Amino acid sequence: METDDFLPIYSLAEWHYCPRSAFLSWFGAEREDRVTPAYQKMREVHAVSNEADRRDKEHHKTETAVRLMHRGLRITGRADAVEWDENIPVPVEYKNCAEEPPRHVMAQLMLQSLCLSEMHGVAISHGFIFRSAERRRIRVELTDTVRSWVVAAVDEFRSALAQGQNGFPRRRQSGCGGCIYRSHCWPEEWPHV
Repeated sequence: METDDFLPIYSLAEWHYCPRSAFLSWFGAEREDRVTPAYQKMREVHAVSNEADRRDKEHHKTETAVRLMHRGLRITGRADAVEWDENIPVPVEYKNCAEEPPRHVMAQLMLQSLCLSEMHGVAISHGFIFRSAERRRIRVELTDTVRSWVVAAVDEFRSALAQGQNGFPRRRQSGCGGCIYRSHCWPEEWPHV
């Protein structure tokens, strides 16, 4: 496996939640989505951000489905939305997460901001999480500490890729039963349904 390929932001963010899931998504493993009403509602909200669009409202510009790239880190992806605060692009991620964003969501926002920073030659200090359940957004500060562990994790992910599947160990955690890749890690506990 070539480890100098451009890495997808989604897989790098997933690495912070579950390394094994990141590996399985990277290699296109078969998924087992369970469509719950909450999941369906989230998909509908995300559908809005899947098509490139631009909205201008009272001197405020918002773009959706923005393609991202960082040549230095060799990462690529897409932001659900980017809001322009004067001349500063601010990433917006649509999530139904807790008030305090989990580590993998912080990583995703930081990776998006690093791409936007390089692409536009500006410093970005924050991003937003749009909570679709309440239709409101939360400001997330993107600190130097977050930047440091996120950038270090890009190198860790590349090192893990060089080891193949062994670089992405499976580990038990509370979300395993609802994981879309559960049958790849724990087939005896969660058989195909």
